[in-house]
Amino acid sequence: MRRFAATVAVLAMGLVAGLLSVMPAQASTPPSLDMWGRSLDTCLRHATQYPGGMLVYTDERIYTSHMPRLQRWTWNNGRPACVVRNTAFNVARALDHWKTLPQSRRPDTVIVAVPGTTSQVRLWYGNQPRKRLIGSHDSAFGSQIYWPGYISGESAGARIMTKLGEQAIYAGAWGGTQDYWLKRSSVSQCNKAAASPKGVLVLGDSITSRDWSGMNTALTNGGLVPCILSQGSGRVKDLVRRAKEQKVPIPPTVIFALGNNDIFSPPQIRQDIFAAQLWAGPETNIVWPTIWRTKPGPLLSRQQHNALMINTVIRDIHASRPNSYVMDWYKTLRNHPSWQYDGIHLTSLGLKTRYATMIASVELLLRA
Repeated sequence: MRRFAATVAVLAMGLVAGLLSVMPAQASTPPSLDMWGRSLDTCLRHATQYPGGMLVYTDERIYTSHMPRLQRWTWNNGRPACVVRNTAFNVARALDHWKTLPQSRRPDTVIVAVPGTTSQVRLWYGNQPRKRLIGSHDSAFGSQIYWPGYISGESAGARIMTKLGEQAIYAGAWGGTQDYWLKRSSVSQCNKAAASPKGVLVLGDSITSRDWSGMNTALTNGGLVPCILSQGSGRVKDLVRRAKEQKVPIPPTVIFALGNNDIFSPPQIRQDIFAAQLWAGPETNIVWPTIWRTKPGPLLSRQQHNALMINTVIRDIHASRPNSYVMDWYKTLRNHPSWQYDGIHLTSLGLKTRYATMIASVELLLRA
């Protein structure tokens, strides 16, 4: 590793972090650990295993004391970040450090908040992270964040999340849900779905529960074997928890007809969607419709902002999963807003189209 890297300060993931001196490759002195006992290697291992993990390169434009605040901000929005700071960094030197990392320690998103030139940017060609390579306004990268000198950790984190399309804003309080709002198929029906190659588990909210029998009939007539678990006002984590509590068997395909009630507390949505995917298992087909709402109210614009943010997260998490399909229900509703008769729930034509699109999405995955 080059000499400049000897003074690299690393922020390991967590609420409190410290400095880590990155020694030359031949040095025998082990790197110091922060107070949480996490080294740069541990931070990168976690960030690499988690979809949305990031590595942020920066220079003196952010104080060392503000690095934990940057991490806290991104983690509160679902993205673990490792931060490497060095006052001598430029785009080429950040690449030198990146090249020392094995593939198993390379997160899928890299932010290069250091100065650079177009010739230095060209050196990154063929060495990019798997998903995104974003630079500051003075980095010469095409995709840029305005990140001036001496920026606070909160501002830096917010600008990163805004650039990624995942900056959540306050959009009202979640109203809660009740146990008696839960509706599910019989145990025998769910066992039947789990045993069939065309079995489908649908986890849904009030859009599903208000037409529970209609969905069951539509999916059955479409050649599928449904097991439906729905709960009014349910969020992603609520329905996954319910499915676990009730020991609902997992059939070959799961439709997560959820997200509409997560717009009020969206910072957790990335963790919740990832946890839902892990619960379903790697071999299970996943269909996840995007969301939209047009219900009038003083917070509608904020709720729509968070709906778009959730859709971005849905697409991002499932982009690298071959046995998943993101159903673009958002686009359908934008083209047919009248299908939401109260701005949330669906007319008979909207429901008919939704079920037909779900069936087509499942069949697409089954044929793959």
